[in-house]
Amino acid sequence: DMRCTEVKEMYYEELREEARYYKEDEGGIEKMCKLFDEVEQRGIETGKREGMLLGQQKGIEMTRIASIQNLMKSMNWSIEEAMKALMIPLEEQEHFIHFIH
Repeated sequence: DMRCTEVKEMYYEELREEARYYKEDEGGIEKMCKLFDEVEQRGIETGKREGMLLGQQKGIEMTRIASIQNLMKSMNWSIEEAMKALMIPLEEQEHFIHFIH
């Protein structure tokens, strides 16, 4: 039944009636359209939240890079010394070393 492209080809009557309602009945079509609109809106909202979070993370990363570079230049420190002064966790340091060098 799930592979049928036409409602009339479906074997189980209960499933056939439900599918007919949502595919052919005006009320069912409206409900289905509303449901898809709600799902789409939730997807958009989720995408916005994820985009904002990624943007914030990128902003933090760029600020850290600028801070590291400023300390290296103004204090004549190595990248390791600058990251230590900024208290950048050891597990994140390799990323910044790779990015700056």
